[in-house]
Amino acid sequence: MDRRTQIAVVLIALILGGNLLFSARYQRDRAATQRAQASAKAESLGAALATSGGTTPPAPSGAPPVAPQAPPLAARPASPAAGLGPFAAAGDSAPEFVVDTPLQRITLSSAGGSVRGLELPQFGVYGSTARVNLVPAAAASVPGRSALGMALRSQGTVWDLSAARFDPEPGAFGADGRMTLVAGSGPRTVSFRSAAAGGGALVKRFTFDPDRYDFQLDLAVEAGPGVPAVDGYTLEWSTGMPRTEGNSKEDDARFAALAAVDQQLVRKRATSFRKTDSETAAGSIRWAGLQSKYFLVSFVPQKPQPGTVELLGEARTHWVGMRLGQPAPWRSGPDSYRIYAGPIDFNRLRALGVGLEAVVELGWRWIRPISGLLLRFMEFLNSFIPNYGVVILIVSALAKLAFWPLTERSMRSMKRMQDMQPHMEEIRRRYKDDPTAMNQQVMRLYKDQKVNPVGGCMPILVQTPIFFALFSVLNSNIELRNAPFVGWIDNLAGPDVLYKLSFSLPFLGPNISLLPLLMGGSMIWQSKLGSTLTPPNPSNPMAQQQFLMKWMMPIMMTFIFYKMPSGLVLYWITNTLLGIAQQVQINRKFAVAGAPGMTLKS
Repeated sequence: MDRRTQIAVVLIALILGGNLLFSARYQRDRAATQRAQASAKAESLGAALATSGGTTPPAPSGAPPVAPQAPPLAARPASPAAGLGPFAAAGDSAPEFVVDTPLQRITLSSAGGSVRGLELPQFGVYGSTARVNLVPAAAASVPGRSALGMALRSQGTVWDLSAARFDPEPGAFGADGRMTLVAGSGPRTVSFRSAAAGGGALVKRFTFDPDRYDFQLDLAVEAGPGVPAVDGYTLEWSTGMPRTEGNSKEDDARFAALAAVDQQLVRKRATSFRKTDSETAAGSIRWAGLQSKYFLVSFVPQKPQPGTVELLGEARTHWVGMRLGQPAPWRSGPDSYRIYAGPIDFNRLRALGVGLEAVVELGWRWIRPISGLLLRFMEFLNSFIPNYGVVILIVSALAKLAFWPLTERSMRSMKRMQDMQPHMEEIRRRYKDDPTAMNQQVMRLYKDQKVNPVGGCMPILVQTPIFFALFSVLNSNIELRNAPFVGWIDNLAGPDVLYKLSFSLPFLGPNISLLPLLMGGSMIWQSKLGSTLTPPNPSNPMAQQQFLMKWMMPIMMTFIFYKMPSGLVLYWITNTLLGIAQQVQINRKFAVAGAPGMTLKS
């Protein structure tokens, strides 16, 4: 590696390292602030409740109401009779009902009126014929975990209704227990009712749209002598998120529980929990959700409401869950939520108009504007070019053309630096005992030849934001998941797998990937065109080091990129090949013009 490339690598490392340190410190400080705010709100509420005899105090004029802290649901009574209160138990053989749409297959259980399965027909599990199911079957059967489970709080008692009997309205489903909605047929509504002993009922009303991944959930109470006063409720989704990709470690690392509370986004990854843990945020809740790399389940209140969100997780099993606490239910009719359960699609999430697109991980804050523009541009190209691999080739070519003049100046500078090497060696030999004079002569040579010693760094530094923006887009865009290019490249969002071994290679794993090897070869080719790859004079240690680095850099980059998305490797190969074409052009121009003459001054 020559001096300019070394400087470029050091600068990039400093930028990334500084940004990582800043991000880590910022996240740590923000988390501490949120915990302090939640604690202060809870203490303030407790004091107010004690003073007012247990009723929620009115909020000051002009201020949002204070959200009471919901008691932990771990305090639910274990006895089924006590846990259900006045509501009947569903029993062990509770019937299930299926709602089929082109986008979802939702299985609803009469036990708790909860979701027992939510398949996405348009998305398959990587390497399997199974469809993605956002309610993992193994987790759905675990006691205490449910999707859209509900608990009521009344006079200090918590009733867990996940086992309560909810009957669908007559005629809503066919004899086979199914409801089928076809595209364009419009929304359909079905109610599940849990009658209370003595009169009254709790109602869960679902409205499904065959053309959307979000459905509406209305929670309502039919007044009656059997339904006591309710002080609050919690709505939960605690079945975790499924593994859907080929790399389970990557899946596990992306599982997270998150919420938009007040003006802050609180994100808690499964890996950051300590054993089985929870974190509570209180304030005005805009939405709360669970996410994996490509999929999301989210509760979106009809309008931001004061309450609490409890983010749950377990580091060992990478399980995540959430509970949304509503302290003042049914003030003016049913409580309404949009339940989004589908892909993390930037446009679909943005269309909901609640800022849910913040879930899309488009890189660090300073990268996101570039990532957003790049994502929209790639989607525009894909609207008339159906192959995302071709789109990446076009983006690579356009990026190279945009920086062509800057890169050409850099290559010219590097070529002149190479021609100056004999004179540099002479300066080092002549002034080896006088470092100050040596530096002065070197700088004078740069000035006389009008060469900027760091000019070669600029193309790398300028293109770095685009590289990281593209990496973020390729790593999070659901459109590239399992998107084919040509031949064996069938997933631009994952590594290309030419052949799968029956054993695992050190650092590389069991997959034989061709694109990273082609990338390393193209980088060696580019280095050979840009400078000599023959061993230099053994008496020059610096030249020996540069020779080794020119070989080591492509090898290191091959290992680094080996498990990265094939779309990103494709971008880098295209960029390198275009750089080779540009280098050939520069070399021909220099061969015709000849190297400039140089003289050393005493």
